Amino acid sequence: LIMDNASNNKRCAALGAGEFTTVWCACHTIQLSIKDAMRVKIGTVRVRKVVKKCKDVSNLVRRAEARRDELKEACKEKEVSFILPVKPGKTRWNSIEGNIHSCLKLRSPLLHLSFYDRGNTWTLAVPTVLEFDVADAIQKCLQPLKIATKIWEAEDKPAIHQVVKQLFNIRTALQDIAN
Repeated sequence: LIMDNASNNKRCAALGAGEFTTVWCACHTIQLSIKDAMRVKIGTVRVRKVVKKCKDVSNLVRRAEARRDELKEACKEKEVSFILPVKPGKTRWNSIEGNIHSCLKLRSPLLHLSFYDRGNTWTLAVPTVLEFDVADAIQKCLQPLKIATKIWEAEDKPAIHQVVKQLFNIRTALQDIAN
């Protein structure tokens, strides 16, 4: 049985020991690792704060047409293609990576809006230059995890044999980033 890491599933596995083999879902395990990693601090910047600001940017642009128009104008001025920032979901694999990646694409227009903001609307939501540097590092670290989970979540072919291979690929990619 393939299960997530919920306590009721762990209890089920303990009660059924010997009757079936339990395999813990690699996607769930990776997501729990990512959740734990969001607690770290890089220099003076908390990773969780950067993630929250990227989410705030998405909410700001998606909830108010005026903010969307302001971002479109800033994109024109900075010669960046306009995109809506990806809204991260609570239960979607890789949604944090997608959100941060979209904010990084909009980095220049967002910083422009933040710099010229007179009402603190953009200033409070948009990451600072240093926070964008941390966001870039976060996104680079999440990218190999995204690739692995996309392979593991395949529905039309078996993927369990890909777990060890992708874990090795994740380790290699993260070591390359660290170097």
